Amino acid sequence: MKSRPAPCRDGGPLPENLRSHLGRTEEVSVKRSDRRGWFLGGLVAGTPAIAVNTLLLKIADGIHLDVGHGGLLKLLRRITGPVMASMGGGHVWRVVSEATAGLPAFKVAFHVVVGLLMALFYTAILESALPPALGPLGKGFVYALAVWLLNAAIVLPALGQGFAGSAVLTTGGIVYFAFAHTVFFVLLALFYARWHARLARP
Repeated sequence: MKSRPAPCRDGGPLPENLRSHLGRTEEVSVKRSDRRGWFLGGLVAGTPAIAVNTLLLKIADGIHLDVGHGGLLKLLRRITGPVMASMGGGHVWRVVSEATAGLPAFKVAFHVVVGLLMALFYTAILESALPPALGPLGKGFVYALAVWLLNAAIVLPALGQGFAGSAVLTTGGIVYFAFAHTVFFVLLALFYARWHARLARP
């Protein structure tokens, strides 16, 4: 049965443009309600995902397989040093840099923080921006590919390591890093989809 147009206060039907506007308003309201909890969801999904990723990278270290991780931190150190020196803080930066360079805990903490920030970016913006037809698995692969390309084409070449670290890494190291990297983003997408589905239950 075809639904009747909603009535106005005087008993007549609402104009078509007004009904269309109300429909869009309700749709936006639903989408906004679906986006609630993105911050908590990012932490809930991102924490186990980055934990698994960190464990995989530690396994690589344990078997003495160089996978080139830590490239972003190295690049930031290289960029920040001259900037701090130009601002008169070169000595302070050298002290801080030397003090943290030999601390494995600092490298792990930096890795975890960056991973959680990427998780929050996914839950706040990217997850809803990607086509729903991709599903959580497809969204995770798309995010993984985009970040891998940024690292392979910008970060590692800027460090003189070539595309994807090919100038210094073995094929095994490149493949293993891509695997550990992809695992993080896929788990992030899957964990967030599951958490969000449970949140949406009445």
